[in-house]
Amino acid sequence: MLEDDWKVVAERLWRSFIDLREVVEDTNVDDPITSREALQQFCRYAFELHDWLLAADIEQSSKDAVRQLFGKRSKNPAQRIPPTSIALAACADLANESKHAVLDHASYSEGGHACVTHEDMSSINDLPEVARQFVDDVPRLGDHQWMWIITVNGKEYDALLLAEDAMNDWTSCLVDIGLVTWHVNGWSFR
Repeated sequence: MLEDDWKVVAERLWRSFIDLREVVEDTNVDDPITSREALQQFCRYAFELHDWLLAADIEQSSKDAVRQLFGKRSKNPAQRIPPTSIALAACADLANESKHAVLDHASYSEGGHACVTHEDMSSINDLPEVARQFVDDVPRLGDHQWMWIITVNGKEYDALLLAEDAMNDWTSCLVDIGLVTWHVNGWSFR
């Protein structure tokens, strides 16, 4: 096995976030399976970072802060601890859904497993002819934009906005526990 650690997983998470943004905002990808992989990879890395940090040689108080983001799942409501991050709990549910045929464990999200309830792709070619003349005003890499709606506890979220919340929650946690500093291009490890 390669010598991965939590920092490598954190870098993968950051890159997968960039990939997801590209698929949502501006891509040549018109295949639903390929585009969906961007969302699934992001959710997997957002959840995997949790596991890697809990296994890392960091302070117990730091591990406790990581655990709080996801809460404690349990089918017994009295034992369940709600997550402090709706976005990361949703990512955990979606990551598990992408790996398992049947979700028989309790969800991380309140109200049951988060799930993708809508997927759509739009194309510049869908625009009326009069609107297409303005498309070249902004540099573009592709003609397609993907969108997913994720439902968590009966409430609908745009997938990219939820991913941004997940990244903000991870950033706040990692900065607060002293593992990273934040800058406009990502994280710097301490």
